[in-house]
Amino acid sequence: MKVRARMVSMAVLVGLSVLVAGCGGSGVYDGGLVEIGLTMILRVQYADGNAIGDARVYVDGDRDDLYTDPEFWALDEAFPAAWQDFEANWFSDRWALYGDAAAPRGGRIELVVRKLGWTDGLTIAVIPDSPDEHFWVRDTITLYPSGSGDAEPTPQYAEVLAAPPMETASTSETKRHILLPGQ
Repeated sequence: MKVRARMVSMAVLVGLSVLVAGCGGSGVYDGGLVEIGLTMILRVQYADGNAIGDARVYVDGDRDDLYTDPEFWALDEAFPAAWQDFEANWFSDRWALYGDAAAPRGGRIELVVRKLGWTDGLTIAVIPDSPDEHFWVRDTITLYPSGSGDAEPTPQYAEVLAAPPMETASTSETKRHILLPGQ
């Protein structure tokens, strides 16, 4: 099932923000609305393995507010144990899937990395239809100089791990919403 970002009116965003703030995190809310929290981690690099800074990340077509860092940092105990010591230069916990509790909860999310003068990088995260309320997404994306290959990025698939959210320094006080189809 493909998840596409949709424009949501300010009233709906404010209402969902109040609803999420009042409920204290992931779960099922009044009216059967389900939030599935996402924490996404990327290692964005040049072909030689060095970090690419100042690249933009787009989540299902919507631009995230944070750029990639010009240096890698190792994931610590604030991240799933299996991923600790992985070196990354972008992470965001500001995104969540929202949908009807009675409908399948899984979805497909596209993360595109763009930097002027470089090819786009694309990874696809497939979130399974499960009762889990939080997923971690991780991948390495390599960018190449423009004109060195195809104009369209070759898709790859991110590693997805179901795990509860951990204590991390949030990248935002409010989450951005990715609505499941039919919402």
